[in-house]
Amino acid sequence: MCPIPPPKSTAAALCARPAPEAPAAVQPAAPWQLVWCCELSFKQESERFRAQLAAAASAAGGSLFCVKKAKRFAAWLAARRASAPATGGAVPYVLLTDWREAKPCMYTMLEEDGHDL
Repeated sequence: MCPIPPPKSTAAALCARPAPEAPAAVQPAAPWQLVWCCELSFKQESERFRAQLAAAASAAGGSLFCVKKAKRFAAWLAARRASAPATGGAVPYVLLTDWREAKPCMYTMLEEDGHDL
């Protein structure tokens, strides 16, 4: 759970949220991405934390991408790999996840070829 209370304004736009059928349809303009994989990533109670993550990533030259489950992370990672040759290489990412999704995300990264570890 995010210990920070939500703000009055909405911060859902801070997280890139592509359509379910196209997890990585748009390549980010940032040179790296912070991927937050957590069931709470789009919940109202996490708005303030999500805004802080987006601001921190942006300050470091990156962008924030949120997913709720490891399955969605796997789809994003596969699409990212598939588009890498067309975009001149895959954009590096940092994965931030909770304990529930850590193991499935780790298996996903290992299955992709282990180079992301």
